[in-house]
Amino acid sequence: MFFAAEPQKDNIKTYVLSLENYYSGIEKTESSQSKNQSTEVKIKLNSSLKQNVIYSYTDLVRDVSFKFRLSVLDHPNFFIDPNNDSNLVCTREITLEDITANNISIDYINGQVLDIPLSQLTSDHYTFPSLGLLKQQNSEERGDFIVKLNIPNSSVSKALIQFLKDNDFSYDWIASIQVPIQDNLENENLHLFTLQNLLLEKKKFLENKEQLLHQIQDSLQ
Repeated sequence: MFFAAEPQKDNIKTYVLSLENYYSGIEKTESSQSKNQSTEVKIKLNSSLKQNVIYSYTDLVRDVSFKFRLSVLDHPNFFIDPNNDSNLVCTREITLEDITANNISIDYINGQVLDIPLSQLTSDHYTFPSLGLLKQQNSEERGDFIVKLNIPNSSVSKALIQFLKDNDFSYDWIASIQVPIQDNLENENLHLFTLQNLLLEKKKFLENKEQLLHQIQDSLQ
């Protein structure tokens, strides 16, 4: 049985978990000395147990009792929502590859690849319901996984925003992005040249697609 307890001046064991283990859950074996006998108990640690909270593990039958708390290591790509500790968050920069693929792929913390179609974006973030952290003990209910999207604040920003606007990606949140003053004209021109090439490739694709449709229609006549 787990229950939260007030901090005391007892020996409190701290379990340090990676964010992956915190998300998926992990089992620890703990030895407890009772009546001159050593007893091993297995404790399930997961995101239903919050950080910086003192928990007590008590097994009256086996006469085992001790206190512990959790500490979760920082992750380079994911973090716990400071406003809701059941939500998992990551920040993703939109790239040229995302635009041309019309899709944003996210490598999720459990190894899955999640896709966000650009056509479904209506704001600067996208939410995957029930893919976050466990909300409470003895429950499978999870919070949300939130992907915060941004266009890098670099020389590519202006070109990317214009590319989005010129190619039917006219979302309200794009207009609110602050475009920095460009100092490096050579770098900016390089990105614009890349975008122009992408537009040419898109034009070729549409022409080939139209020709293919005509061929299909002719074959049906």
